[in-house]
Amino acid sequence: MITRASGHRTHTIPALAAVWLVGALAAGCASPVEVSVGLAVPGRVAVLPVTGPAGPAERDYVRTLVRERLRVRNFAVIDNAYVDRVLSENGWLHDADEADGTLLPHLSDREEELDAATLCAALDVDGLVIGEDLRARDLNLLVVRCHGIDGRWHLRGANSSFAWRTHFSVRHWGGLLLQSGQLFSALGEQLRAGTRSAFRVLATEYCDELLDTIPMAAPESLDLPIAPEIFAVESHRRPGELLEVEVTATPRALVSYDLAPHLRGLPTREVIPGSYRGVHRVDSGERFPFDGVVRAHIRDRFGHADPSREAADRPTTPPARSEAP
Repeated sequence: MITRASGHRTHTIPALAAVWLVGALAAGCASPVEVSVGLAVPGRVAVLPVTGPAGPAERDYVRTLVRERLRVRNFAVIDNAYVDRVLSENGWLHDADEADGTLLPHLSDREEELDAATLCAALDVDGLVIGEDLRARDLNLLVVRCHGIDGRWHLRGANSSFAWRTHFSVRHWGGLLLQSGQLFSALGEQLRAGTRSAFRVLATEYCDELLDTIPMAAPESLDLPIAPEIFAVESHRRPGELLEVEVTATPRALVSYDLAPHLRGLPTREVIPGSYRGVHRVDSGERFPFDGVVRAHIRDRFGHADPSREAADRPTTPPARSEAP
């Protein structure tokens, strides 16, 4: 439509369309929060792998931030690496190459099929923090720009009851329409908004505001068990260019080992309670271990480490096979 006023032609359709677009997008930004009254807040919790259309790196980053913020609110939170290990050992994770480490559909797609009691028992926790349908929203027009994150979150007890749930969103708006025609400022912000660092800034704001809505856990949730210990470390060179590391330590812990400055924090698997095993294939020309020593480290399942409880071993090489005469 073209209107005439004082002899000037004014195009109102683009402006009205942009205003309508801003209003329509803003209308979906409300984040309702539901907190169960009278239900005890689980103190020891695990953050399950986040699902949704967002990329695997974005989902994992948000999951890490959620765990950190929960600890500030008096929750004792299982280390994410320990959670993933238990889920994988029980067959509750897809292969990382197949589905970016997301949970199996029967654990993530429909809330009513999530067996919270089984998961809580396997992880030895009182509740689960579950993030679903995490999306990074991007509308990147010069006239109007919107970047945001939204997703569904809930805290469940072992009896599957909800202590807290929300569909939470955060939006950042910009563009010429909202910046009074400041072209260069709008262009600069448009370029910066699509970067990984910009997502991390937005994700930090999202998680800060999200976790402000969750009830505080009781202070006694922070009472943690005695720090785990390493009792023995053995490492052996095996045929086929393999280095095998065996660690005897406190059960239900996280044990890793260092071989060289570029090979730190290599994971182990708890094959039986208190017995951990890691295998590393030696690449041609690879030099390790540094100082001729394999160093093992241990953390409890909440991620706490005591540097004084590290241990080390010098790998042995099996004797060469004798040739038959």
